[in-house]
Amino acid sequence: MDDFYEISLESLVLPKMDRELFRRFVEENKKPIEALWLRFLAEEASRPKDDWTPVMFTKIEDTPLPNLAKNVLKTHDITMVGHLVQHTPKDLLGFWSLGRCTLHEIMKYLETIGLELASD
Repeated sequence: MDDFYEISLESLVLPKMDRELFRRFVEENKKPIEALWLRFLAEEASRPKDDWTPVMFTKIEDTPLPNLAKNVLKTHDITMVGHLVQHTPKDLLGFWSLGRCTLHEIMKYLETIGLELASD
């Protein structure tokens, strides 16, 4: 939901005086908005990767992934979520110092935003 709120504020370009009203609206309608947001993310994940949405431009360093995962991904020039979802689990396991636990954390994070890694 935090991603939805931040992306909405950026794309709507709301004046400061309206941001509090929007925040209250989002809080009061959290469940339906969250359901729609997750559906939106899932649909966006199935679109061709050259048709990126704002969530795909999320920097890996700005995600809640563990520092080990962030550092390994950075070493392999994976700097945005859009880059990450182009890789398969097998690709990531081939990275030095990225094991099954770290892979699980990455997959769990992607699931929370309605995305997944590419298929093997």
